[in-house]
Amino acid sequence: MLGVFSSEIVTPPEELVAAGNRSPSPRTSASALVKHYINSNLSSVSIQIGDQVNLAYSRQNESLLQPRISFGVKDEIFCLFEGMLGNLGSLRQEYGLAKSADEVMLVIEAYKALRDRAPYPPSHVVGHLDGNFAFVVFDKSTSTLFVASDQSGRVPLYWGITADGFVTFCDDAELLKGACGKSLASFPPGCFFSTAVGEIRSYENPKNKITAIPAAEEDMWGATFMVEGAAVLAATEFLMKLNNETVSIELKNGTVVHGTITGVDISMNTHLKTVKLTLKGKNPVSLDHLSVRGNNIRYYILPDSINLETLLVEETPRVKPKKPTAGRPVGRGRGRGRGRGRGRGR
Repeated sequence: MLGVFSSEIVTPPEELVAAGNRSPSPRTSASALVKHYINSNLSSVSIQIGDQVNLAYSRQNESLLQPRISFGVKDEIFCLFEGMLGNLGSLRQEYGLAKSADEVMLVIEAYKALRDRAPYPPSHVVGHLDGNFAFVVFDKSTSTLFVASDQSGRVPLYWGITADGFVTFCDDAELLKGACGKSLASFPPGCFFSTAVGEIRSYENPKNKITAIPAAEEDMWGATFMVEGAAVLAATEFLMKLNNETVSIELKNGTVVHGTITGVDISMNTHLKTVKLTLKGKNPVSLDHLSVRGNNIRYYILPDSINLETLLVEETPRVKPKKPTAGRPVGRGRGRGRGRGRGRGR
């Protein structure tokens, strides 16, 4: 499936724009992308909505054992859905739909409930869907886009930016690579993107921030979107404590970097001074400063002098108790805990 949206509908994500600027590569226009998709899929169906939106899908290579693609439109809400829902039956009852309603009609109804009636956050539209899926919803009446992928990412979904600034979503990475170059990324599982919200968010972990990590030059992607979890945050917080420590870092390509850390950011990008850089099979080179991308690092080698027990202690903010005021009890003086016997001047 393919969805193409102009910048009037979707503001190109800054992370994808930056990825394309870091590694300029050939790209094509949105119209060329749509034509290429249609020519590559002889049984494809294409829908153009004004000059801002193009939707297309094909069932050419579909089988009963693979995720299936469906398309539907109701009340000016267009939906492309790929995959299957395991709890479709119970959701039909929940939304008062007929037994013949398929996944795409269910998603449209869920989106309408969110838009018109529901007081709950957008994450609830996809949070109760159980199965393997990816879908694109476009509401023509409000020019709103809503895109989501399942928690396991079993149905592939990618997004990128074409040469003329259109934001595209597709299940074919190779197709988008030719049109978007390095302004391309895999859509993160368990997440949704909504123009009403204005950003990509995790519906599986709504409170967790999503970070775009720059990809290596040899990678197909320009960036990797990652939902920050407890383990990632703990590792990052630990590395941030290594300022002014001299370490050795081995990169994935075999290069060894030895230097003193001056800073580590949330993406584990590490900045060093007084650096000795040793490429694999080459002599060491001395540098005053060097920054290493976090996704290029294989591991850190810490000096024996580091006190790990101190660094691994979780820092919990401690609230200092207020000093008691002479002649006056601490607290509000009502109900429980009036401060009887505490807080008086002594």
